[in-house]
Amino acid sequence: MRLTRSLTENIPPYGDVMIVPRRNCRRLILRPGKNGGYILSVPFGYGYTSAMESLKRMLPKLAAVPPRFACPDYSIGRVIPFEEGCVRIDRSTRRPDRVVAFVKGHDILIGVGSELDAAAPETVRAVSSLIKKSALYLAPGLLLPRAAAVAARIGIAPSGWKIGRGASVLGTYHPSDGHISLSGLLVLLPYELRDYIVCHELAHITHCDHSPAFHRLCDAYCGGREKELIRRLKDWQWPILR
Repeated sequence: MRLTRSLTENIPPYGDVMIVPRRNCRRLILRPGKNGGYILSVPFGYGYTSAMESLKRMLPKLAAVPPRFACPDYSIGRVIPFEEGCVRIDRSTRRPDRVVAFVKGHDILIGVGSELDAAAPETVRAVSSLIKKSALYLAPGLLLPRAAAVAARIGIAPSGWKIGRGASVLGTYHPSDGHISLSGLLVLLPYELRDYIVCHELAHITHCDHSPAFHRLCDAYCGGREKELIRRLKDWQWPILR
């Protein structure tokens, strides 16, 4: 059986594992799910039996690793800066039983209802979701002009740019139409890490894999800082649930 659609398997004692075939995936990637369980990304058409055998090896190793990052702090009065603005979290009396969000300029204003516990898991999920939606709203104006400027500096450009909704996949080059998709969540990253994602996808215009030749080109686009920027991106403390 070849995997061409997502499916979920229950694997004791680890719980549910969602297996997701992706056309732009080159290797197996296992990560914790947002609400428990795990997600395994596999290349489109990957063999089901091979995926299950790999899970038997990968799950014990991942389950033994403690969580790398703490849950985001959404305490009342918290201000989370990003390059062009900030996320501000305050109490809201307008909808005492809801979490609401507004975008003012480049600032994301989150109102936590007066009847809600800001630290409760359901409140944290709601705040995180609204920050993501607001970042997506801001993304075209904040991300695309800078991405185009990076491409102009390097001297290579896609046929167009798109804003995507990805949380784990932050950028994708689509060879079928020559477009590059950038996740709206890049708004929450520093300029240097945004630029790294852009350089990574621009390098895919020449090399559609992650070969040594691809990394040499990406490193050149990044001014010799590819490894440093990869480390910084891995260690970045996201202000959202991913």
